[in-house]
Amino acid sequence: MVAIFGEKNVKKAQPFLEQSFELYQKHGDQWGMALVLHNLGFLASVQGQYAEAEERFLKSLTKFQELGDKFRVGYVLISLGEVVRLQGEYERAGKYYEQSLVIMGDLHSRFSLGFPMVNLAFVSLHASDHRKATALLEESLKLFYESGHETNMTFCLMGFASVLVVIGKPE
Repeated sequence: MVAIFGEKNVKKAQPFLEQSFELYQKHGDQWGMALVLHNLGFLASVQGQYAEAEERFLKSLTKFQELGDKFRVGYVLISLGEVVRLQGEYERAGKYYEQSLVIMGDLHSRFSLGFPMVNLAFVSLHASDHRKATALLEESLKLFYESGHETNMTFCLMGFASVLVVIGKPE
């Protein structure tokens, strides 16, 4: 993940992730395999290989569901939503985000609620529901602010700017 985010070198990341998966598989570590599948899905997504990303996210989701790791299930659902949204499947993406919202809410993970909310706001904006988009952005901004995650707050601000552009107030 350092190669992806820190060095911006996805080609370097691929063999590390594949080797990690093989090691987890060799030792029968289902949780580790699920995590690496999620990361491999993310890697495929940033390379524009959406079908492969979705396949890996779905495998990761199944493993985390089998393991009962609801928190990770919630995060994989966000990733699934993103990869289908990038392909223009907004309704399907919204369903993944809503499932994640329910899970994160059940786990009382207030900070984690912000992610599916921001993403669901963009789905709502695409559906021309500016009020819902704004409400979701306001709530996610509040959650990110409370937890001190300034970087994530910028996604909310970008969302507000998008709402204003769509409603004809770009200034």
